[in-house]
Amino acid sequence: MTNPQDIIEHAGNASLCSSDPSDPLSLLQLDTDFDWNADSGATSHMMPHCHWLRNYTPKCVPIKLADHTIVYSAGVGSIVFILVLEGKSARVVEFTRVLHVPDLRNNLISVLYPTHHSGFIVNINSSHMMFSRPPGPS
Repeated sequence: MTNPQDIIEHAGNASLCSSDPSDPLSLLQLDTDFDWNADSGATSHMMPHCHWLRNYTPKCVPIKLADHTIVYSAGVGSIVFILVLEGKSARVVEFTRVLHVPDLRNNLISVLYPTHHSGFIVNINSSHMMFSRPPGPS
């Protein structure tokens, strides 16, 4: 049986945020508030900022990055998006159990989380990723 303290989340393609001015990548760390990266290796949705999170509660979870570095979440909450399709507001979507991970550089959408926890199907091709629910019983 797995001990809950031994569970480690994963952030497959995430990288650490650097505040070192000599780090050439630090110049590329623009405002990441609005950009989200789909990550097929992430086991949870994650973001480095907490100001969008609702129902925020402290939560320390170890997270293994792609380079095997371990970072820790500071909290967890939910985030609400208004989807825009073809320039028009389409619907409101809420992501729950979003981890606040201050050391991350990017916001991550876990491709695995909605498939494992909400029954979504994910289709990926060279230019699109589409999440859909399987058709229900007729």
